[in-house]
Amino acid sequence: MVFGWTWAHIRENVDLPQLEAMNRYWKRFPPVHVLVAAFVGYQGGKPSSEPGSAEELLAMLPLKNAPPQPDKPD
Repeated sequence: MVFGWTWAHIRENVDLPQLEAMNRYWKRFPPVHVLVAAFVGYQGGKPSSEPGSAEELLAMLPLKNAPPQPDKPD
């Protein structure tokens, strides 16, 4: 978020006319991080279309006494 607002703050305090006004402003005057990314050619990573499986999420956690996970074939 450009302003550092939370989704809850936006939902409670920004209406559609305000959002449209901000979008027009940003189109004319993009935020600095957008300008810098365009200048250096940063395209961003491709977002995953699906969330990770439960096994993948559990594998990220440092669980003590967790049962070993079977190796997945390549």
